[in-house]
Amino acid sequence: MKNFRISISAFAAVLLAVSAFAQEFSTVRFSKDFPGANIGKIEAVAGSETTFRAEMVAQHDELDLNRQATWFAFDLEPRGGTREIHVVFWNFDGCYNGRPTRPSWKGALPVFSTDEGRNWTHFPRELCVWNEDDRTMTLTVRFPEGVNSLRVAYTAMYTNREICALADSVKDSPRVRQETLGAGQTLFTVTDFTVPEAEKRRFFIMARQHAWEAHTSWQTDGLIRWLAGQKGIFDDAPVTPEELCRKCVFYIVPIVDPLGAEKGWVRFNFLGYDVNRRWNEVDLNSEESRKTRPECWFVKKKILELNAEKPLTLVVNLHGDTATDYIDACGPEALHDAFREFENRMIETNHYDPPASRRVHIILTPDGPEPPTTFALWWDQRIPTIMMEEKVSENHRLGRFRTASDSQKRGVWLGINLEKTFDQ
Repeated sequence: MKNFRISISAFAAVLLAVSAFAQEFSTVRFSKDFPGANIGKIEAVAGSETTFRAEMVAQHDELDLNRQATWFAFDLEPRGGTREIHVVFWNFDGCYNGRPTRPSWKGALPVFSTDEGRNWTHFPRELCVWNEDDRTMTLTVRFPEGVNSLRVAYTAMYTNREICALADSVKDSPRVRQETLGAGQTLFTVTDFTVPEAEKRRFFIMARQHAWEAHTSWQTDGLIRWLAGQKGIFDDAPVTPEELCRKCVFYIVPIVDPLGAEKGWVRFNFLGYDVNRRWNEVDLNSEESRKTRPECWFVKKKILELNAEKPLTLVVNLHGDTATDYIDACGPEALHDAFREFENRMIETNHYDPPASRRVHIILTPDGPEPPTTFALWWDQRIPTIMMEEKVSENHRLGRFRTASDSQKRGVWLGINLEKTFDQ
């Protein structure tokens, strides 16, 4: 993982250096001096020593047309025996695909950690209250006895630290090989390398094109660990990792935008380009494309190289949504039933939770305008592609909010159901 750390450091050193931040009050200290942290100005509410207004940081695209304020993460250190404070988040309004949007946080439930982000717990629902009138969210934070620092985040974080821990934990597995791509992404190739590749299906899975969607990285993390043979992810799975690796090759990128994940950004890269909105424009022969959209450029380059060696069975693009699980898909007509079968398998075997009105949407023809998302891979190269969204709001089938462990297990089901469904 040395190369990954170096590439991240070279790319982000200056930007990360200026993200250090702390605000001290008589009752609490706010800080964001860690990778992935982000929060705006903190102000004490007049007449209260324990209520604070926290500005959500909105990220803008390169044309200043789109604006999104979804992510936050910060540390709290109580002062003077304080055991409870109230944080009022504001500045949620955004603009998506050029259209104004209402705040996107109403259905989410923040998490906290007492061990610097190694384990996460959702706040009790009654401590997180949305006010529709002024579009604010008030979070009541109660410090457990003996806890002198609390990390608060939108959802369970997944940054360079977690990638390095994953890489270290699977480095001795004979079924895992690691490669660093040019924008600092780590590519894990997982298979039984003793079985000829000509006999296998080949799936390219990517997560975290948008930096806030940390829960999608947890899916890939769980799949990689399970395929490598680690216990505790899904020990009673209906198939074994060995069996799946004899039949398939999985090419997995857990974080497409590692700089965005380290900076605590939302969906745009360091120049404001939406990482999932420029795939049709990214030209592998263009130096301008490589310099301005390296996240897309290097992943697209790898996908096309692999597809040239032997056609990929499917590209899977994992995303996060605030409110809905759903799948969009495009590919040849011969795969349309398989797309529907795959969705049904995820519903039957896992806590996949799409509404009846939002079942798999199949893009029928590449004859229209080329899409800017990863579906451009089908338009240009005829590589079948699906986009799979995982929501952060309450999962009705579970009766609770998903945890990082839930997402890890869902990643395993993703791999199992891909193999069972796409058998060509």
